[in-house]
Amino acid sequence: MLPDDTCFTKDEYGFPTVIVRAENLKDFPQLVTFINEKGYGRPSGLLKLRLHPDDRRDEKVIEEAMTLLKERFSHQVSKSRTKRFTYNPDGQLFMKASVEDHIYQYVKCRCSASERSKFIKEATELSSYSGKVPNCCTEILESEGLNGLRQHLFSELDRLSTYTDSVNQNIKKLEQIRRMTYAEPKMQGQPLIYGAGIQVDPDSPIEICGGFSLSTLNTVLDTLDEKYDGIAYPYLYVGSKHTVFPWHIEDGGAYSINYLVCGCPKSWYAFAPEHYGLVDAISSRFRLQLGHSSCRALLGDHKVLVADPEVYSALGIPYVMAIQQPGDFMITFPFSLHSGANLGHNLAIAVNFADMEWIELAMYAPTCECSRVQIHMDLTKLIQMYKPDLLNTYLEDSALVPPPGHPCNVTPLVKSSSHDGVNIALCGSRSNRIIPNKENQSIVRTTSSKRGRTLYCPGCSQSFVDNRMQRLKNHIQMKHQETAESLLSIVDSKYPTKTLKTDLMFQCKVCDKVLRGSSTHIRSHHTKEHGKLPFTGAVKV
Repeated sequence: MLPDDTCFTKDEYGFPTVIVRAENLKDFPQLVTFINEKGYGRPSGLLKLRLHPDDRRDEKVIEEAMTLLKERFSHQVSKSRTKRFTYNPDGQLFMKASVEDHIYQYVKCRCSASERSKFIKEATELSSYSGKVPNCCTEILESEGLNGLRQHLFSELDRLSTYTDSVNQNIKKLEQIRRMTYAEPKMQGQPLIYGAGIQVDPDSPIEICGGFSLSTLNTVLDTLDEKYDGIAYPYLYVGSKHTVFPWHIEDGGAYSINYLVCGCPKSWYAFAPEHYGLVDAISSRFRLQLGHSSCRALLGDHKVLVADPEVYSALGIPYVMAIQQPGDFMITFPFSLHSGANLGHNLAIAVNFADMEWIELAMYAPTCECSRVQIHMDLTKLIQMYKPDLLNTYLEDSALVPPPGHPCNVTPLVKSSSHDGVNIALCGSRSNRIIPNKENQSIVRTTSSKRGRTLYCPGCSQSFVDNRMQRLKNHIQMKHQETAESLLSIVDSKYPTKTLKTDLMFQCKVCDKVLRGSSTHIRSHHTKEHGKLPFTGAVKV
């Protein structure tokens, strides 16, 4: 059974919301099809499903979640007389990543034994998730609304981040931070503790309502041969005040669904899928660690960028904000960039899912080549089953170049600046410079000439500025010898040589070379090849 049009409403903050019953969730793939047909949420990349109060079974869900947490936290392994636990929460530190305000690189750190013990005690006590004790976040949300909360969260990150130097100049310091624990006296900054990625036992799913569980969504992803944690099996997330999840898309650009079980709300920020390529191009200019900024999966696998969405809004890229309350599902759509924060202690369950339309998008999803631990989904079986006509394209690696309309492509945005007669083209090229105007708003200046374009290697995404085509081809032949032929064909199709719109032919009087074009082209040829000789014109042929 599907919800009717009367179930579509807006929540207390004006965000589009669909009220669902337990019976609507039983056939989840059909519900996803219904949502897409109606167009709910896809234009913004984010949709809220609110479970009807009569169908919620909070006490039972919390009990099952608490049992799982205690089991996960109690496991330990002994090695060299030192206790090593199977799960440690993430320590979150933030380093300023740009000269602009409210742009940070998130650094995950090891957790000390004392911090771990404190976290476990709070995470396994029901009183921690009451949400009845007001804190700074919930008070500001109530008094100042969503914008006030956003400003508060990033002012807190400003206060917590003490590393103000360029991360590119402090890679050694960054590696030291990763190895540190909070007990070490050298540690600077105030860490936040976030219990992310606690795997739910596949054999003991947590039932949310009426037989519905995030472990059994029965979508396209269930047919994958390899079962990836967090994709095929749900994760539990234990949040605490001011902890964040950085800007990212899901693995393979898939859907995601997040259910808030109990505790304080979560704040969400999202960009429409059509703006993924543009946001990714702009974000690559921030001064993140070199290994991150040069990766074509910066906003996919790395999950290191924390930035105020207003930074992108100033460039003309719209975003949406939402508040997730207990009993709410948040659905993110394929290639929808999203980020957010926890307003206090809370408990959530999340997993990925997909439909058949996602498969073609996933073929062109950026993958990380920096680390072996990142997830690389093999879509061969899915394509054979649902999109057999695309199998050759996928296997021949020609999928490196996304087709027109794919979210990975950069979609230009154009708006007028505050200066009369000057248009700022927001095309998001990685060679563009982000500069402030007189009103301290960031704008991107670009050049429309062919000479100024930046070329990218389809094998490793190395950039070549100022249209250095020959350097790009030499790089491919040296660095990608095994796949050079296919990569060169991709380059030729992606960066075609500009054809002249004239049939005029001229012959150089010095070397008798015949050239097509105008007299300007002949003069350029003469200057380049015979610069020391006076130009005496050319013969039209």
